[in-house]
Amino acid sequence: MRAIVLGAGLMGPVIARNLAESREVSSVTICDLDKNRLLRAQEWIANEKLATKELNVSDEKAAAKAFEGFDVLCIALPPHLSIPANRAAMDAGINAVDLWFDAAMFDLDEALRERGVSLIPGCGVAPGLTNILAGNAANKLDAVDDIHLLVGGLPVKPEPPLEYKVVFSLEGVWEEYTVKCPIYRDGKLMEAEALDGLETVEFPEPFGKMEAFYTAGLATLLYTMKGRVKNMHEKTIRWPGHAEKIRLLRSMGFIGRETIEVDGFKVEPRRFTSALLSPLLHLDTTKERDVTLLRVTVSGVKENARVTYTYDMIDYFDEVAGVTSMAKTTANTCAEVAKMVGRNEIKGVGLLAPESVLVGSLFDKLMMGLSARGVRISEKVTTTKLLGST
Repeated sequence: MRAIVLGAGLMGPVIARNLAESREVSSVTICDLDKNRLLRAQEWIANEKLATKELNVSDEKAAAKAFEGFDVLCIALPPHLSIPANRAAMDAGINAVDLWFDAAMFDLDEALRERGVSLIPGCGVAPGLTNILAGNAANKLDAVDDIHLLVGGLPVKPEPPLEYKVVFSLEGVWEEYTVKCPIYRDGKLMEAEALDGLETVEFPEPFGKMEAFYTAGLATLLYTMKGRVKNMHEKTIRWPGHAEKIRLLRSMGFIGRETIEVDGFKVEPRRFTSALLSPLLHLDTTKERDVTLLRVTVSGVKENARVTYTYDMIDYFDEVAGVTSMAKTTANTCAEVAKMVGRNEIKGVGLLAPESVLVGSLFDKLMMGLSARGVRISEKVTTTKLLGST
């Protein structure tokens, strides 16, 4: 199997390392526009199977040509480059797995089918792993009532000013806090405001009581669970007090996109805020550590009994590899799925939702692959018998 990875930022090198360390993968090429990033990735991965390539994905023809001869493509790029990479992969006739999800990807479905290739979008930790866990539980039920996704990438120790450190993209964080959040309530698709629905959730110490609020992370579940679920939402987990501070920033316009004029210069508040706060908010892995908290709860009816499936994960920074928990959980999910694609274990063409294809034995294989990489998830099943039922 020959694999190619787009992006040598926080996630791409971890994907490439997983692939390079797999016996079934004969070669891995990692691509990026930044030569220095490629050099750092090559030095960190330190595997003779790895090759690097400078590539501008915005040039879709050049990208499609670069993809020729490979069996599977992993996309770990900023959101605005995702669709161009998807189109280039389609033109090259290569099956792809993308960390990002955008509803616009559905517009590619027909063309993907015509070319006989597949694209699995939103295949990281969230969206991705959360969707797969929810789908696995839903498939075991006769009727699905509730799907609740809780997930958060956090600093192990909360620190001012926001009790938060960025482990992915600061721009992505602001976007998460400002977009509308599709949810299902009583079987109807509705929109909630980001940061609304604030609740307290409890995890084992040292975390204890955390806060969680609506974010727009359901991704493909919005479509695959349509007509199947009564109530469904995703919430982001943070240390207590974070939501209140973000609401203040948002209400004062600090994370807005509408430009303002300052001393004759046009300034986008969000860009100004990012530049100002970035040094304070980015996780310094030389002395700081992150953790990923995840809880997926799915409840419904099975054989006249009320059944609830609860999946929990508490994943810490990888001290041996020097990898953040966010990268470990996100990148390894993508890499494990990509290997299944490369082995032709995932059938079908077009746009494939991860929760629709990672089922049965493939779900089990994914869990084993993640566990081997130190990502461990527990499952608890609670059954309440309905008296008087047969």
